Amino acid sequence: SYSEESKIYYINIFFEFWIWILLNRINPLRCRVYFDVKKLDPKNDIIFSFGFTSDQSDLSKYNGIVLVHLSHYQHHTEEIVHYFKNLKYGLLIAENDLTRNAYFRHYFNGAKNIYHLPLTFYPGRFKKTIEFNQRINRCFASGAMSVPSDHSYVAYYGKEAALNPMRETIYKNKEALKGVIEAYIYPHGEALSELKTVKPSDGFCMKWAKKHLPPWFLKIIFNYEFPYFRFDIVEKYNQYTMFLSPEEQTGLPSMKLLEGMVCGAAFVGIDDPMYTNIGFRAGVNFIAYRENDLEDLKNKLIYYQHHTGELEKIAQKGHRFAIEQFSS
Repeated sequence: SYSEESKIYYINIFFEFWIWILLNRINPLRCRVYFDVKKLDPKNDIIFSFGFTSDQSDLSKYNGIVLVHLSHYQHHTEEIVHYFKNLKYGLLIAENDLTRNAYFRHYFNGAKNIYHLPLTFYPGRFKKTIEFNQRINRCFASGAMSVPSDHSYVAYYGKEAALNPMRETIYKNKEALKGVIEAYIYPHGEALSELKTVKPSDGFCMKWAKKHLPPWFLKIIFNYEFPYFRFDIVEKYNQYTMFLSPEEQTGLPSMKLLEGMVCGAAFVGIDDPMYTNIGFRAGVNFIAYRENDLEDLKNKLIYYQHHTGELEKIAQKGHRFAIEQFSS
């Protein structure tokens, strides 16, 4: 009774579930796995869900608390809104208080409260290994560059609007910025196209996989590395005095926010409450610039290139701040 599209969807879910179990080393014989929400106890069980993966779920009759995390909420935004509004006891969570963001307000009209849950970092992997005075005195810029095609995003921003506008700006001007910014920013669409392209030499199974399986799963089975994963990012953080990974225009910071700080580089970000509300102070523990203003960004970076004493203090205070305030 299922359509072909529904069959593919549930096959993907099946594979994704068991890959997730294996990757996280979870023993399904020791950890109970529930396939029916009715088996949960609403007085004691809290459901944590990522909004962009929840559009296929119906928890409207669940009498317990449902936390809805808005990471990547530019995917299926209208569906997330519908999902959230049907919850009896729903709570929105994000890496920023999105109530000031225009895109969020447009779709989540009437939502007044979001729990601001800051990012964290992996202390075993991200750490300072090179002293500040031995680093390259430039800003390391990283991150994928994507143009979302989701109907909600396109309806609001248009077809060619980058999710991280400053990443696109830096990418387009990377040669002119060479002496100030070392850009490791790559178009996400080109990487996906490379991964999903069916070649004449591909066998039947390979062709089927490229056509039907999600990119992240293809990445695992083909051992494929996206261009922005083909270098050691911890090594890069330690090579440079400054770093930035420009924010999403939907109001969320990059997941790389704290990684570079704990590696000893000074963080560069926009002057915005997403940072100042959780203790960031411009000129003290991070470098702030005006949003979408390349000239202001460039001027700030050049200033600190010529005032390395101030820059080192910012990096040191940022390093301590990240470790003391944002550990898991």
